[in-house]
Amino acid sequence: MGDEPQIEEMYGRSPLLAFSLYTVAQLQSLQRIRSEILAAMDQREPGPDLMKAYDFFWFWTLGAYEIVRTMDENKSCFSTPVAARINALKLRLALIRMPFAKQLFANQAGLPRDRPIGGENSIADVGQDQSLIFEIGGETFDSRSLIGEVTEFFAGIKREDILRGMKCPPP
Repeated sequence: MGDEPQIEEMYGRSPLLAFSLYTVAQLQSLQRIRSEILAAMDQREPGPDLMKAYDFFWFWTLGAYEIVRTMDENKSCFSTPVAARINALKLRLALIRMPFAKQLFANQAGLPRDRPIGGENSIADVGQDQSLIFEIGGETFDSRSLIGEVTEFFAGIKREDILRGMKCPPP
């Protein structure tokens, strides 16, 4: 019983621990990859660092999607507003993850899924801030902005947003 304040303090520092220790470990990996991407993009001279940023962004995209997908599959563990945000983020990440992972478009009206996507998983441009820009099905994805969006999402999850752990049955 005396450990409860310490446990709650731990959950306060890392709220997703209340959902899943494995998710927290995966998120920490994602944060390390994010640091590598940003460091590579912050190099002002194009060259090998640009390809390093691309390589790591590819892995980051797959990892971010899988973490969010797992959370969405367990949406009853989260408050209704957070569950809705999880689903919206999963759908957004799917638009870039599908071409990166499967070389197919995600389920989107008007985009063919029965043929290879072409150059959609290739860099369409490099922003002034060295951000990698991708165009997929007419939508533009700025790597730096997407990383920021996902980072903000995870930082915004509070302990009270998590109703129970992933493996715990509903009350």
